Amino acid sequence: MKRRAFLGTTVGCGTGLLAGCLSSEDGSNPTELCALSVSNREGTPQNVSLQVIDDGEEQYTQTRQVEAGSADVTGGFTVPSAELPEESGDYRIRAQVNESEWAKLSLAELDSEQIAVQAIVQSQDGQPTISLWYSPSDGTCAAE
Repeated sequence: MKRRAFLGTTVGCGTGLLAGCLSSEDGSNPTELCALSVSNREGTPQNVSLQVIDDGEEQYTQTRQVEAGSADVTGGFTVPSAELPEESGDYRIRAQVNESEWAKLSLAELDSEQIAVQAIVQSQDGQPTISLWYSPSDGTCAAE
């Protein structure tokens, strides 16, 4: 993924978050997970674990080595949509790099019906760390 393409995608992250609340009467906010991807900005390959959890059950889990990034291209991968949950839910996304502490994101706390999530590996204090970024979808999760 080219850095400019990634930046163009993530710049709008906060824009849709200013929209009105979409929560149901019981306080839950079922969200459709439109996309889940990993980007490695480090110059070396990294082991990344991803999980999608709904009601305590793993809906998706994977650990794999992610290729190194460079100045022009970010290493990474996108989870095929067929491997993501089909229904909206109160999903929790967890990501981990090299068996470090898990980064966590609860989609139930976001005010959007559809979300794309990206796990980003980058250096912090000389160590690779992982963070989760999200972007509201425009209402058209890609159908395959």
